[in-house]
Amino acid sequence: MYYKEVDKRYRETMVKFLKKHFRYHTMNSWNKSTSYANNIKLYNIDKPDSVDEETWWEMLWITEWQEKMSDLLEDFNRKHEWQWQVGINGRSGGYVVLSSNRAVIKATAHTAARRIMKLCLKAREASVADAMLKQE
Repeated sequence: MYYKEVDKRYRETMVKFLKKHFRYHTMNSWNKSTSYANNIKLYNIDKPDSVDEETWWEMLWITEWQEKMSDLLEDFNRKHEWQWQVGINGRSGGYVVLSSNRAVIKATAHTAARRIMKLCLKAREASVADAMLKQE
């Protein structure tokens, strides 16, 4: 379904595959943080003929299925010693997204730095305003 054989003997083939692979905005599009992803929305997955339509859609609400999905994601993360992780992303949880621990730390640090800078600017504006009021 989401498996594609890539000839790993040739760097050019691997680079071409990665350049063409879909990427998903991992937080918001404004921060330009993207990662490799696959759309796992149910209507995009080939339904096996042996499963009727009603059962197919009811599967979303089956606790055992959700637990199995969580277990699969955690198994992948553990196998890669949490350096590479997969998780569900999107408003409706429609994407499985690969992320690097380093990328998450970098994005979080960038967001934190922007927030700190905004707070500093607000504090500076407030102190300038206070100074102006005192001069009056």
